[in-house]
Amino acid sequence: AEEPRWCESCLWKQDAQDEAASCGRVHLEALKYVRTWLFFVCFGLSSSCANWGLTIFIGVVSGPTLESAALISWQPIIANSTFLFSPLFGSWIDAKGFATPILSLGLWTAIFALSIGFLPLRGQWFSLLALNILQSQIYSIQLLYLQKTYAGNVFGFLMSLSCFVQSAIMPTSRLWNDSQRRSGAVFFACSGVLFCGVWALEQVRQVRLGRPADVTLDPPSSEESEFSFTVCRAGVGALSV
Repeated sequence: AEEPRWCESCLWKQDAQDEAASCGRVHLEALKYVRTWLFFVCFGLSSSCANWGLTIFIGVVSGPTLESAALISWQPIIANSTFLFSPLFGSWIDAKGFATPILSLGLWTAIFALSIGFLPLRGQWFSLLALNILQSQIYSIQLLYLQKTYAGNVFGFLMSLSCFVQSAIMPTSRLWNDSQRRSGAVFFACSGVLFCGVWALEQVRQVRLGRPADVTLDPPSSEESEFSFTVCRAGVGALSV
């Protein structure tokens, strides 16, 4: 009997005889995976936390001091220079898989939220650094997780759906202004650590079950690999601007 192989559109092995019947219909099988929805939720929560911090930052640091003026001036530069950490984060994923970087995403969501929520004026320099690291991880993991975990022909669908879920969660970033920042910080810190922790555990479980996690389903050609790398690099660069 022919060895089962990965269907180009599905996320599990199947026999050659049922491949034609399976691949003749629209494939939404990725949505049956718990890890897919955990990815959507964690991406939405972490990006909402970053947006919340950016929204209230001016109110947090505003004042008549020179340090306040310096923080406001440096905020767009430090917060958006994600190209400094994105390559390191991508290399970490290539070397170790996704479980520990997912935990790191939850950790830095909490660190940023708590720093902007509780640190004094001078400590907001650290908040900007934490925001830089957080945004590097958010958009790197969005692109790389979809590119490395799922078949290429569902990449666009899942990317669009991740942005849709992000938009559904994003209103949480408007619930707390700078005078209520401690409540917002606790919410984003707790939810980020909780959901990213569950996602990391699910990722480990998938690997132990021998299911397609942390690897591409179909080894791409050298031309496809170069194209994917170029697209991901351009995407991270565009999101960093």
